[in-house]
Amino acid sequence: RPRRLDVDDLDGEVGRHLAGHREASPRRDRPHVDAVFPQPAEEPHRRLAGSPALGQRRLSQDDEGAHATRRIVTDPAAKVPGVPDPALSVVMCTLGDARVSETVATVAKSARAAGSAVEQFVIWQSRSSPPDLDGAVRLDVFPAGLAHARNRGLLAARAPLVAFVDDDEVVDAKWVAAIVEGFEHPEAPAAVFGPIAPRDDRGLPYCRYDGGGTFRVIRPGTPPWRVGTGGNMAFRRDALLDVGGFDPLFGLGSVSRSAEETELIQRLLESGRSLAWSPDVVVYHPTKTEAERLRSRFPYAYGLGKVM
Repeated sequence: RPRRLDVDDLDGEVGRHLAGHREASPRRDRPHVDAVFPQPAEEPHRRLAGSPALGQRRLSQDDEGAHATRRIVTDPAAKVPGVPDPALSVVMCTLGDARVSETVATVAKSARAAGSAVEQFVIWQSRSSPPDLDGAVRLDVFPAGLAHARNRGLLAARAPLVAFVDDDEVVDAKWVAAIVEGFEHPEAPAAVFGPIAPRDDRGLPYCRYDGGGTFRVIRPGTPPWRVGTGGNMAFRRDALLDVGGFDPLFGLGSVSRSAEETELIQRLLESGRSLAWSPDVVVYHPTKTEAERLRSRFPYAYGLGKVM
C-alpha cells in the first residue's frame, strides 16, 4: 500500500514519480489518491502549499469544510459583506505562465456579458512573481501535478458549477452564458464540454475544430476519449466531489503524464451520470508546430493507456 508522505519527503517522492522510476499499480486495484488532507480548524492561516500532496483517499464533501477557513483571498471584493455568491467558479492552473492574466481578463469579460457572478482561481505553482490577475484569487500550491492543482481549485470554489481552462487559452465572449445554459438542459448533465478553436493561424490546431455542431447529451457507455478535452470543461461541483475529484496519478506532472480528464470522465460515466457537449462553449488555444504536436502524442497515448 502507498504510504502517507511527510512534507519533508514530498519533494524527493514527486521527483521520482516525474522521472518515471516508479510504476503505479493497476488502476482497478488501487484507491484514488487525494491531493489534499484536512487540517485542524485551529490552523486557519496555514498555507495551502504546506499540506502533504499525496494521500490514500479521494476528495469528498468533508474536505470542503476542512479547507473553508484557509482560502487565500487576494480579491478585495471577495471580502466585502453582501457580495453575491458566484454562479460559476473558474480554475486556471499554471507553472508560472504570465499569459494566464489574459485568460483571467477574457473570463471576466465573458462574465460581464452574461450578467453572471463568476469567481476565478489561479493555481500558481511557481516561485516567480505572478502578473496582475485583475482580482482573481491566487492559490500558491506546490507543483505536484496538474490533477493535484485542479483539486485545490475545486476545494476552494464556492459556486455550484466549476470550470477549468488552460493558462494559455482565452475564452469566447459567450462562454460563461453557454456553460450556464448547458447545465440548465432537461437532462441535467453532470459536466459540459466544448470545442477548442485555434487562437492564431501560425500553425496546426491544438485539437480538431470544425466549428458549428449541435448540443448533444453523452450517456454512460460512451468511450471517454470521445467526450471532450481538459482544456475546456465544466462540472457540477457536487458531482465532481462525489466521484473523488481528479486522480493525481494522472495528468501532466504525474507518473501517467496525461489523461486526468479522460480518467475522470470515465468515472463519471461509470457512476451513471450523463454529460454534455455544447458547440457554444468555445475557448481559443495557441496553435502548435508539427514538431510540438508530434512531441505531445506520446504523453497523451501513454496516459490513455493507463486509463484503459
